[in-house]
Amino acid sequence: MWFASLGICAFPDCGEILMEATGDEQDFTDVGHECHIIARNDDPQVARSVSSLTVEEREQFRELIENRHGFSNLVLMCLRHSRIIDDPKQGHGVARVVEIKRAHEAAMNERRSPQDRRDAAAELAYAAIVDEWEDRIGLDDWERRVGPLVADGHPRMDIKHFDDLRSAGHWLFTRVWPRTNPDLERAFENLRVVVQDLLNVLDRYPHAHLRETGLVGIARFYNDPSYWGQGEPDFAALDEMYDYWSALVEDLAYELTRAVNLVCDVVRRTLDPSFRIRDGVNTLTSGPFMEDLSFRTHRPHYAPDAGPAPYEGLAKFLEARSTRDMHRGEGSPPPGLSLPGTPRFGH
Repeated sequence: MWFASLGICAFPDCGEILMEATGDEQDFTDVGHECHIIARNDDPQVARSVSSLTVEEREQFRELIENRHGFSNLVLMCLRHSRIIDDPKQGHGVARVVEIKRAHEAAMNERRSPQDRRDAAAELAYAAIVDEWEDRIGLDDWERRVGPLVADGHPRMDIKHFDDLRSAGHWLFTRVWPRTNPDLERAFENLRVVVQDLLNVLDRYPHAHLRETGLVGIARFYNDPSYWGQGEPDFAALDEMYDYWSALVEDLAYELTRAVNLVCDVVRRTLDPSFRIRDGVNTLTSGPFMEDLSFRTHRPHYAPDAGPAPYEGLAKFLEARSTRDMHRGEGSPPPGLSLPGTPRFGH
């Protein structure tokens, strides 16, 4: 947004520059306000809150309502004009502010050289991808969506969240990338591969009863006769299979959260320094633990020197996971235990 606005207040005929130079030629202090077009909170006393919109406006600006923190719902203003447009008595409705943003950014684009315009188009393309990805993968609801995978040793996921995650992975696979920000593109690809492997492992041996209740989970091999095969069941092997598989799902859930946090870090470093600063990093909570019934919140992150694509596929992850900041399992499968695509016990 700062790039698209050239750091200048968008209010008509204002022109105030909202960036103060520092001693570092590559850095500046921003003194502007990133104003929400659709109000961030639904308060009738705030201009352009959802509850104040007509039915027609809610339909017309549905995309802004659903993605209130996205680039398309933000407009850069100086302090004076940010207060003016956010005062309901001033009468600056959604359509008016959307037009202010459009006209200002179009005028700023005319000031750029052809190369600067190409750079701006690439920046805006990345910003649009980040905005939609943030919504598709459910960053604002991460703990509720992914937390059950690590909560209590029996990983499961709401089938809607499972489908949403698969859809987000496919969406990432089909993006057209500007090819000007390789670190961000590699971080997204790193995430996509983790999503793919997590979902494949989680759904490799589905728990039939959980599926009927709207959840995706791993079959409890030791009490599911369909996995017992012929003759006397080897309950020790079945229990070992479940323990290994559930630990792998948990470790992939932590890896997924690392991958998401990596994307956010790269966005802040290369695109938008303020991206999700107020929200903070994504975390996962496990427990209760038997020894003290406590719950523990984890903040999975890659090591600082891990690079933009630390996940090298499932086979290498089996060994690498024990070097991560946290893990439950380690190493390759026990003898006879298969990875996706190489079934055991006839499944």
